[in-house]
Amino acid sequence: MNESPVLTLKYFDKIHQLQEKFQASVQDMLSYLEGLLYADYLKRNWEYHHLDVLLSLQQQNKFQDEKIINHLHHCYILWTETTIGP
Repeated sequence: MNESPVLTLKYFDKIHQLQEKFQASVQDMLSYLEGLLYADYLKRNWEYHHLDVLLSLQQQNKFQDEKIINHLHHCYILWTETTIGP
């Protein structure tokens, strides 16, 4: 599968298909193609979202999340029953 980098008819056919697709959805194909020039495919999903930073912030939390959520849940139930009714 060693194709030469020369643009063959196969490439022009694909470009034409893409152009028709983008025109049908009223989008600018050149903007998307320019975006591909700047895309970094080497980044993994967790690097893109800085997952390590988010997880380190979670570990610094002094509160016990489950107890807080449970407490809020019960408060909302009580509020709902007192304002709207059972």
